[in-house]
Amino acid sequence: MGKYVPLKFLFNKELAEKMADSICKHEPNFSKKNFLDSVTCKVENLELKQRVEVIADELHNALQKDFNEAIHILLKTLGPENTTEVGTFTKGYMYMPIAKYVEKYGLNDFDSSFNAMYEITKRNTAEYAIRPYLEKYHEETLEILQQWLRDENSHIRRLVSEGTRPRLPWAKKIRALKGDFRNNLKLLEPLMNDPF
Repeated sequence: MGKYVPLKFLFNKELAEKMADSICKHEPNFSKKNFLDSVTCKVENLELKQRVEVIADELHNALQKDFNEAIHILLKTLGPENTTEVGTFTKGYMYMPIAKYVEKYGLNDFDSSFNAMYEITKRNTAEYAIRPYLEKYHEETLEILQQWLRDENSHIRRLVSEGTRPRLPWAKKIRALKGDFRNNLKLLEPLMNDPF
């Protein structure tokens, strides 16, 4: 068994380089050097969520494209879907900055953002990314989550419960759900016997 390394230390120059190499296959004008230099000098003394956000911000700066175009490129870099119930944070962790990118930069592009969150969740999670959408597009988001309750992919179904938790650790509170848990119950009750 290998030596334990805290997750935050995996968001480093090596991860940024892997991401950049993958992006360059689909976007030859991607500024790899600037991206790596910026990530490397900014993440060193930061905690996990701050490191993830720095990488998301530097993706935004280096891609220099509108959200729809940029997320189309980033989705091409995703690896195979996680077909097991484990590995979200051991194999799929490298997609956390892409989810953060959707959370931070995609709020004005509902359809592209939901497509991205769907694809990311099959490999990692969008449980943090979906929260601003619950605030801005409350009814529309709840409609999609109702559809996702029946998705064949267990990670998508799990996102319905995790993404709507009013007090998810490390996550922003969802004001739109605060105090009225009827919407939460409508989403959670169908999952009560779901084996995930």
